[in-house]
Amino acid sequence: MLICPPVARTMYFQKRTKRLKLVVVRSFSASVSAASEAGQLEHSQTLESFFDDTGEFFETKNEQPEWIKKVVAAGLVEKGSSVLVGPGSISLVPLLRSLEVNTVVAHWSLLELASVKAVDDEIRCWHGNVEKLPHSWGPFDAVFLGHSPAMAFSASTLFESVISRCRTGARVVINQSCGKSFLAPYREMYPHILLRDLPEPEELQSMINGLPLEFVSFQSDSSAYLVALEVNESPNKTEKDIDNKDISDFPLYASAKVVHGFGRGSKQMGIPTANLNPEELPKEILDLPKGVYFGWVQVKGEGLDAGVQKMVMNVGNRPTFADSDAVTIEVHILHDYKIDFYGQDVGIAVLGFIRPEMKFSSLDALVERIGDDIKAATLYLEEEVLKSYQTDRFFRM
Repeated sequence: MLICPPVARTMYFQKRTKRLKLVVVRSFSASVSAASEAGQLEHSQTLESFFDDTGEFFETKNEQPEWIKKVVAAGLVEKGSSVLVGPGSISLVPLLRSLEVNTVVAHWSLLELASVKAVDDEIRCWHGNVEKLPHSWGPFDAVFLGHSPAMAFSASTLFESVISRCRTGARVVINQSCGKSFLAPYREMYPHILLRDLPEPEELQSMINGLPLEFVSFQSDSSAYLVALEVNESPNKTEKDIDNKDISDFPLYASAKVVHGFGRGSKQMGIPTANLNPEELPKEILDLPKGVYFGWVQVKGEGLDAGVQKMVMNVGNRPTFADSDAVTIEVHILHDYKIDFYGQDVGIAVLGFIRPEMKFSSLDALVERIGDDIKAATLYLEEEVLKSYQTDRFFRM
């Protein structure tokens, strides 16, 4: 890991800022509608300023080789695992990369992310709160939170959002190499940063009550704080194990006419969808596990744009609305059509799976997740093996 004194760090940051804009994704909120969300935004901005000024404050305290090995071992990390590294755990990155682990780093400070990029420019970095990380970047097999519960605006919200980005059986590891005693004087110096102490078992249990998390191990003494939790039921589990990048079960081809749906896609969410007539779809499509898929689509009809476009397809019965048990096949086409095409034939090539069907607490949460699904589909379909299906002979028939 790259550690520099404050002046050198500032110079290094200035040299890398322009380049970082191309390689670090930042969390932006389109609007702040609730007081709690406004508080979270304000707190994350405070943390960003704090870490930009004193980046070594926590990160350098966690660099002992034996400690790093112990923390990584608590996450049950192995070759090919997908791992999310939060603030306070950046020192784990070199070991994780040597284990050939798919690593994502989330941090409030661009300076800290710059140090990560200096070690390995291929690591994906997220600038902002862990809770705002796109779901499409997961799911993860391990999450290392460092001292984040001591800084979180809402610890329960933090855990809930982490779980939603994990696979069943994933480990959530909270670590601080110097133990709670290390934090004590700094809590007095920076009460606006360290909102609470690292929790003891009873407090931690209260934070995770009602969540699918269970204790695996707990250590808290003068030398170290290390907690491992296991996700025993993830919202990201599915009836069928389909990897986002594995197209062995795909492509699946189908053609059907567009029929009228409930009209929510365009009227309520601003995301128009084409409902496909289920009576015309093959069994392979109708029997897909409920969830969100991606692929290519072509609308056929006189006077229509017949180009082959990217799509996100939902198979399910809209649990967020709970107004019907009927399974629908809805396609959101990533293209702006100037006219309606109800009654027209649509051809689809389904290439992969994004996530299972989920029930959301609000319409805004659903719209935000659909935005993540669209980003994921766009990213996947730029890969050469998947992009080649845009010119598949199916669309020329």
